[in-house]
Amino acid sequence: MFPPWMETAQKLIGTKEYRGSRDNQDILRWAQIVGGWTASYYKRDSIPWCGLFVAYVLIQNGIRPSPEALRAKAWKYNWPDGKSIPEPAFGCLVVFTRRGGGHVGFYVSEDSNYYHILGGNQSDAVNIQRIAKSRAIGFMWPKDSRYDKFYNPGRIRKSFTGKISYNES
Repeated sequence: MFPPWMETAQKLIGTKEYRGSRDNQDILRWAQIVGGWTASYYKRDSIPWCGLFVAYVLIQNGIRPSPEALRAKAWKYNWPDGKSIPEPAFGCLVVFTRRGGGHVGFYVSEDSNYYHILGGNQSDAVNIQRIAKSRAIGFMWPKDSRYDKFYNPGRIRKSFTGKISYNES
């Protein structure tokens, strides 16, 4: 079965942050929907937004996000409604490390060296990019048993010639 949040995420492919002093109002609206500290802090689309994208997608599907949604690594270390899984599964969150912080997005597939990640703030847009497997620090899935029927462990091997992402800030 197809995790419903992946349909939501796919519909957002192509969303981009704006260059210069203009802001993409859709991205700013996501922060208002996430609410709390995120809504009060997130005022410019130039602020890293990979975690915001994940939070918005999950909220649209009835899943509570990390209370620190903007901190990518919080999805591994502070997501009370998430659980760690031993290997990737289609639609799981993959948390990465990077110089100066982290990155988070949804697992789509992989090749021998890269995970293919549907994420936000990847080259300032929502898209699928390849991210080195060596940067992954965790795989996460919603805890609620309602989502167990979508959990299909097993790696999806595919050839993908998309852009390689080196820094998602």
